[in-house]
Amino acid sequence: MEIVALGWLGTRTRNAQELADFYQRVLGLPLVLHEPGFWVFKLPTGYNVEVFDTANPGKDHFDTGPVGGFAVRDLPAAVAELRAAGVELLGEAGPTWQHFRGPDGNVYELVAAVPSTEAVLPAVSKASPLVGRRRGRLEQIVTDCSTTPPGMAHRRS
Repeated sequence: MEIVALGWLGTRTRNAQELADFYQRVLGLPLVLHEPGFWVFKLPTGYNVEVFDTANPGKDHFDTGPVGGFAVRDLPAAVAELRAAGVELLGEAGPTWQHFRGPDGNVYELVAAVPSTEAVLPAVSKASPLVGRRRGRLEQIVTDCSTTPPGMAHRRS
């Protein structure tokens, strides 16, 4: 398995609005998607930082604190390596991620590596006015920009 970067960070918290405001106002992270109880911020590298409210469905396994994602070049092969090593996989793999529990009891994930920062940033800047629109539309806009970075939005219905 080849880890190439820290490729994602997600936090499920009772103070989601406050954390989202902090990420945007204090840290200056651009908000690229917002839905009730869910925020996606874009790092300069093209990777996402996401905030989930505790009422947001489907992230109950984020129970140990922030979840870090390790970017890998070959996600299916890396997931197979985790499985072969007897690592506890959490849920089914998404199109660009797989959650797992580390030996310390914390939740982590593998995420497909973004092909290149140069390819991702123009697409993100074109998508940024979409704050508040549905995640499917954001992904369509990015696709229309002829750049399809993996994992534009981590959450899936």
